[in-house]
Amino acid sequence: MTISGATRITSAQKGSVREAIADLREAIERHRLWWSLAQEDIRQAYRQSIFGVLWAIFSYVIFAFAILMVFTGGKPTAEFAGYIAVGLLIWNYISGVILESATVFIGAESFIKGIRLPMSLHVMRCVARITVTSLYAMIGAIALLLIFRVPVGPGALAAVPAALFLVFTAIPVQIMLGILCSFSRDFKYVIDNLMRPIFFITPIFWMGPPGTIQATMERLNPFTHYIQIVRAPVIYGVVPYGSWGICIVLTLAFWVIALLALGKFRSQIVFWI
Repeated sequence: MTISGATRITSAQKGSVREAIADLREAIERHRLWWSLAQEDIRQAYRQSIFGVLWAIFSYVIFAFAILMVFTGGKPTAEFAGYIAVGLLIWNYISGVILESATVFIGAESFIKGIRLPMSLHVMRCVARITVTSLYAMIGAIALLLIFRVPVGPGALAAVPAALFLVFTAIPVQIMLGILCSFSRDFKYVIDNLMRPIFFITPIFWMGPPGTIQATMERLNPFTHYIQIVRAPVIYGVVPYGSWGICIVLTLAFWVIALLALGKFRSQIVFWI
């Protein structure tokens, strides 16, 4: 009986994964739709603004510059300027993905209840919007690297696959948290309140000297490794293989959980939102 029960659970899980993959495949096939919706979201966000999407650049540069001046006494080194410029850019992307995951399905209520669309399409739309906005902010990061004369060599090209990996990771994260927050709005407040302290315990504007509690926090913090796979190639010209290994394991785990959750709960989301 136990073996039979285990077999039934395994079969159900496989069925959930197949349904989730079918949902994702349909969303990819409809890429023109979610891409157009993402572009419209960006236009609406900056509607009636003189500078429009340039505010994405301004807001990033102003915040990054303020951190640089405060934490260096107005005299940042090239290394530290690059450290903050890249670190803040990646953190903004990661935090944007996590914070907006709370409303990825709730915000699409009219679409979900009115039109038959794959659930993952709404995630693709949100991730595309955040990614495009971050690309504009990246212009500001490049400007800071040039202003503070941060030496960037050919090794920085290793940051490109790392950045694409972040986008690949953003999809299952939004699926997982989007389903969770649709089930209970309390999880949105949990996420909001957790992301504030995580910002300060993540090495964005500080470096943990070896043997200190900061170094331990840096090593155990998963956000550190997702930032490092992009930042290390740009600033130091090296590929952090240790961080890559941790990120790959975590992302694979996210995808497994997301596929299981999407396959099992996607038909229930419409009743939760």
